Amino acid sequence: MELSGRIEKLRRRKEAAFAWLNATQFLGALNDNLFKGFVTMFMIAKLPGMKGFLLGGATVLFAIPFLCFAAYAGFLADRFPKNRVTVALKYAELAVMAAGVPLFLVGSEWALFALLFAMSLQSALFSPTKYGIVPELVKKERLTEANATLVSWSYLAIIAGAAAAPLAASGLRNGAGLGLERGYTAAQLLCVAVATAGVVTSTRVWKVPPANPRLRPDLLFVRRLWRTTAWVRQDPELALAMVGTGLFSLVASFLQIDLVAYGVDVFGLSSEAAQFRFFFAAVGIATGAWLAGRLSRRNVEMGLMPVGAGLLCFCAFGIAARGTRLPLPALDVLVFCAGVGAGLFIVPLDTFLQLRLPPERRGEGLALNSFLSWLGVLAAGLAMVGGAAVHATARQGIWAISAAALLLAAGALWTLRDFFVRMLATIAVKSLYKVRAIGIENLPVDGPALVLANHSSYFDALLLCATTRRRVRFLMDPAMIEKFRILKPFLRLYRVIPVSSKSSPVQVMRALKEARRALDARREPSDEQASRQTLPARKYRRSPRPRTTTGSSPPRRPRRR
Repeated sequence: MELSGRIEKLRRRKEAAFAWLNATQFLGALNDNLFKGFVTMFMIAKLPGMKGFLLGGATVLFAIPFLCFAAYAGFLADRFPKNRVTVALKYAELAVMAAGVPLFLVGSEWALFALLFAMSLQSALFSPTKYGIVPELVKKERLTEANATLVSWSYLAIIAGAAAAPLAASGLRNGAGLGLERGYTAAQLLCVAVATAGVVTSTRVWKVPPANPRLRPDLLFVRRLWRTTAWVRQDPELALAMVGTGLFSLVASFLQIDLVAYGVDVFGLSSEAAQFRFFFAAVGIATGAWLAGRLSRRNVEMGLMPVGAGLLCFCAFGIAARGTRLPLPALDVLVFCAGVGAGLFIVPLDTFLQLRLPPERRGEGLALNSFLSWLGVLAAGLAMVGGAAVHATARQGIWAISAAALLLAAGALWTLRDFFVRMLATIAVKSLYKVRAIGIENLPVDGPALVLANHSSYFDALLLCATTRRRVRFLMDPAMIEKFRILKPFLRLYRVIPVSSKSSPVQVMRALKEARRALDARREPSDEQASRQTLPARKYRRSPRPRTTTGSSPPRRPRRR
């Protein structure tokens, strides 16, 4: 009884550890947005004629550490216990925030930009650890829900940061009459308090063993990223998901920073009021992430990604098309809906990456994904700087990013068209019938699986689609395919394998081989590599012939095995 009580206590502590991790990343995201908002508004107030360059430059500067140090961040996440890495990086965050207090007081612009770089470096090193530890704290069945919680609370932190940064800065600067430098110095003390709370919550994260304690560092980060890219490319779906992350980051980041200039130029808002518009986007993203978690439940609902990308594209075109005729409340509604689309897109994508990456290389893979994501952010910042150089308007920038959003939506719909159709079929089935799944926990969340239906009706296929979010390949009688010709496009979409009891032995063998290939496609690349390396090839070298003494016969040459 005493042993079982200890096990139950440890289980509860492990479940509570995710809540402490969520609190830690919430405070970190809050601090990032507070400090970035303080620095940006402080620089715009001092240099109002360089608004476009400052917004784009701050974004570029914030993205550089995520690009140059992504490989090292992946090494830290795989080589050392992730809980220790978390605590160490939170102490680094506290040091950076404390250094910002005197820099705001003296009004050193370039020193504040350097400190913004240091804060971004801390966030870059923490990113793979934050997402890599989640599968070690929760079960696979709860992974989508956990990611939805992380994303929701991250953007709730962004909401709080987007709202608190302009309110605190303007209140202390104008309301309290402290002036520019002293007002922002007092506001920076809020960042110090948040960083202190983050240190406390990080010490309660569950202790986990290192994923790969024998991993060696590679000082040349480009070479390390290239090696990671080489094994990621072996899994086309994984590689495509990472490319989608980069394109999504480009669209979302440019839309975020261009909305500030849009509010200033089109609506005549102050920099603080224009920055506050992202509050509605953050609320939308948190809402979309919550909806993604509710709709996905046990499995990843990949069909939500085309919906999210399409909603983001529609709202971007709406903002660009209406222009000055768009009332400010309507702009906030469109920004909110664009955020909902972003949340519906990013949660299934993050969960897919965590499930697909092998555990011993999860940090390395997430580091590459972070690199591609921030490459998109860097491209957005450079596009903002380039637009300011050629005197492009904010509305023209939104037109350009709307075209990129259309490309993202079209790519997601084409790649995940079977998931999208399956989601529509599921909605139709559950609207007409009350479906209850018994024993669904016996179906694995990832990896290969074989489901045998009893064929009580032709409705079996729709019921299977309605009870699992996974990609399903069906075996079907060729006569049925010819009978229901109207369904041929959908059957082709699902890549149905034709076979029946009347098929010839050659046709049966061909169908079984195709089914075997479909099952092998669900195996992780690391599993395939491990199976190939179970019996490594042995290399033999010819041993030198030993010296012989006079009168003795030379030894026999050993036989090669």
